[in-house]
Amino acid sequence: LLPDSVEHVAAVWALTHLGAVIFPLNVRVLRDAQARGLGDLPLKFAVVTDAHAAMPAGTKAIALATLFDNSRAERPSTPAGPGGAAPLACVQSSGTTGAPKSFLLSHDQLAGSYQSNLDLLHWTPADRMMPLVRFGFFAGCRHIFAALAMGATLVINRARSMAGLIRQIQQRRITTTVLTPLHLRNFLQHAGGDAPLFPLIRSLRVATGAITPQERATAREQITPNLIVVYGCNELSWVSIATPEDQDAFPDSVGRPLQGVTVQVVDDAGQPLPPGEVGLIRFKADWAATGYLNDPEATARAFRDGWLYPMDLAAMNAAGYIFLKGRADDLMSVDGIKFYPIEVENVLKAHPGVTDAAVIGWPHPRHGELPVAAVTTDGDVEDEKLRAFCKKNLASYKVPRRILVVPKLPRNAMGKVVKAEIKQLFETESASRS
Repeated sequence: LLPDSVEHVAAVWALTHLGAVIFPLNVRVLRDAQARGLGDLPLKFAVVTDAHAAMPAGTKAIALATLFDNSRAERPSTPAGPGGAAPLACVQSSGTTGAPKSFLLSHDQLAGSYQSNLDLLHWTPADRMMPLVRFGFFAGCRHIFAALAMGATLVINRARSMAGLIRQIQQRRITTTVLTPLHLRNFLQHAGGDAPLFPLIRSLRVATGAITPQERATAREQITPNLIVVYGCNELSWVSIATPEDQDAFPDSVGRPLQGVTVQVVDDAGQPLPPGEVGLIRFKADWAATGYLNDPEATARAFRDGWLYPMDLAAMNAAGYIFLKGRADDLMSVDGIKFYPIEVENVLKAHPGVTDAAVIGWPHPRHGELPVAAVTTDGDVEDEKLRAFCKKNLASYKVPRRILVVPKLPRNAMGKVVKAEIKQLFETESASRS
């Protein structure tokens, strides 16, 4: 339970060497995490900056300073931990569609996931990596292991503002990083000069959410031409990568599977679908998780016959490129006609006055459900004009029946839209109108 620091990196590496199972926890979300299932995890010790910090019951706080005691002339010799198939990290899912689920990853599983992309991205010890996602999230903590695996320099992100973050990336000669779509959109607001914002970046990977083809093209022009789109999940890490060349060929694809990852698109019975048809995506790799802790029902849904089902909808073309279509539990049905909210969201985002959009299904007694949208704008954008824009670009049943302009979309700490909170916004707005 630590802020990002050199000591945080050293503590993680030391615990890894000892054979302990680490569980990164962000300082800012401790209270929320405790309320959403943290208490179910058998935590024994918490490394903290303040030994008096509030801890879950049965957890002993260890002050960070005691781990770096230089006063002893002799240090005990501590053998390395078991490594191999032994668990290294406990990870929690993001919980955007329900309660977070926990699972274990071993030393071998993490090593396998890094090896699958080290060769593809041509990482070298000369690289300088600065993760934008904090170490208190496992997606950020992964960078500690990645930098150590490739012998690169890990630069600590100490920025307190977007302008400060841009200066750090420029002045500290960062060559590779991973960011969320929210980071990317914030960078685009500060870009637009004669030269790319980050000329030294040779691998800028965007993960954890969808970005439109227009956003990709603008980012490659204004931020860096070396934009890479990544698709994956915590249970396996990266599944596919879309290089700039891939984006030129198929602008809305998330690329082809990484070496060692097998991907299929299947129907509800688990039968592979022909190229172009939409279904459930599933994948397998030697380094994927194999089940959730203390949750047999969720394990049975997500892990079947050696395959991992993230409950994403996708299609694959004959060349093996993956096209995401949304979440299986997001699939909408209006008068029995099924479609995916991402189609409507992409149209809304294409409007020049809309900066972000999220679409959900709203229950309706006659139609089953109707699409409604929450959007953020950069000025005064009228509801009817947005609906008119949608009517020009969508079938009538896909046009949002209500559009709610909000200051910002509710997102979790990783930048993913939490659609359960979008529903709450509409419930509040409906009660107010009533």
